[in-house]
Amino acid sequence: RIYISIPESDGTSVSVLEAMSAGCIPVVADLPVSHEWIVTGQNGIIEKKNQNPLEEAINLDAEKCSNTNSTLIKDKATRAASVRAFMQLYIGV
Repeated sequence: RIYISIPESDGTSVSVLEAMSAGCIPVVADLPVSHEWIVTGQNGIIEKKNQNPLEEAINLDAEKCSNTNSTLIKDKATRAASVRAFMQLYIGV
């Protein structure tokens, strides 16, 4: 139910998106890309110093996180979402 990814540097990880899609609560490193996908306390945890991110993740509402992440993935990370973004960017449709 909890997915942990705490690299020192990274872009958007496909495994984070897959975990979000599968209903897991992501616990991720405090990297710029993490803020594109995660809002601490709403749909996962962005690790901070002097914090127990696992304890915080356990205390989140798993169903709410799953619903939020499912919507986020559908809106931004599916093939259809990518096609829409491409069409708008390059064709203006």
